[in-house]
Amino acid sequence: MKLRIFFSFCVVGAVGFAVDSGILWILTTFADQSPLIARLISFFCAVTVTWLLNSYITFKSTHYSFPAWMRYLSANGAGFLLNYSIYAILNSIFVFSPLYAVSIASAVALIFNYIVNMRLVFNRQ
Repeated sequence: MKLRIFFSFCVVGAVGFAVDSGILWILTTFADQSPLIARLISFFCAVTVTWLLNSYITFKSTHYSFPAWMRYLSANGAGFLLNYSIYAILNSIFVFSPLYAVSIASAVALIFNYIVNMRLVFNRQ
């Protein structure tokens, strides 16, 4: 059961990563947006997509309300801080491209976010 949930969480995460990196690329390439500001926007879009998919597919939840979305957003805030901090360090200090930085930051935050979602958001042990 947990392996299925983890696999599904990873697949949903891959979709979220595509949304995150795709919007990041569009904003930095075509809208001349700062990589750090663009990442805030792209992450917000990705976390909304992953909430919908994780709720429906991964954790089979039926709570698609604004409070449920806010709980997901709040619980993933720490994961976002971890993810964004790594991204900002790699992008600003080590001068990684935005797409490489977002790839590394997302991979590191995956396990943290999985645990937070399992235990705090969807109440699975």
